[in-house]
Amino acid sequence: MSDEKLQALLDAANAHLANLNTTKTSALSAIDRAKTSSIDARKDTNITAINTTGQTQLQALNTLVSNFSSINDVPDSSTIMTKVRNRNMIETGALPFIFGVLSRQNDYCGYGD
Repeated sequence: MSDEKLQALLDAANAHLANLNTTKTSALSAIDRAKTSSIDARKDTNITAINTTGQTQLQALNTLVSNFSSINDVPDSSTIMTKVRNRNMIETGALPFIFGVLSRQNDYCGYGD
């Protein structure tokens, strides 16, 4: 083979390798774009689902607060709280009776039953 033929063959091989390198770069870029758009789409879908769930839960809480406020709404001009007497667990007049019942079981003199 002559030098000219070898040079032509070398040039053709270099051109083919350059073409393969360009094709590889293009393919990798396309794969990267597809992967990124797929991840973005999934991310956007997940964010939408989270926001929708959050809005639903917020609406339920707002409804609960509104219902609670309407049930427990005492107008400022109402006197109901002044008419309700404070209740103790044990009425004050019952204390001597309770201590009398409890002291019957105590043996203060040391004599049992």
